[in-house]
Parts: sequence; structure tokens; C-alpha cells
Amino acid sequence: MASFRSGIGLLAKQLNIPVVPMRLAGLFDLKQQNRILACPGHVQVTIGQPLRFSPDQDPNEIARELERRVAEL
Repeated sequence: MASFRSGIGLLAKQLNIPVVPMRLAGLFDLKQQNRILACPGHVQVTIGQPLRFSPDQDPNEIARELERRVAEL
């Protein structure tokens, strides 16, 4: 999983909306086939609890927290 960037933190902070962490497992295997259209395969979606962040939180801190929550899923 690539590191989260602060853009998601800025959106969560400025829009003041709940953010739902999600993990999609299995997409990397489908992408490795290098085809224009994906063949049938298995993808597992895990949805976490919605999170709210205060408007005074640092966007980088928000991104790190979201990355941690997704990694836990």
C-alpha cells in the first residue's frame, strides 16, 4: 500500500464530512495481468467505521491516521 498524501486530510478538514476507510484486496493481482479488460477474479472489500476529524487538525496527521486505520482492516 502506498503512503497516503495530505490531500485526503485537506478534504476531510475543509469539508467536515465523515471519512469511511476502505480496503480493497485483490486488485493488484488483476492489474498484474496487463490486459485492457479485466478477467473475472476475486476482490475483497473491507469497510471500516466512519471517522470525523476536527477542523483544527493537521492534514498530514489526518492522512497518517487514515492510513493506519486502512492498514488495520
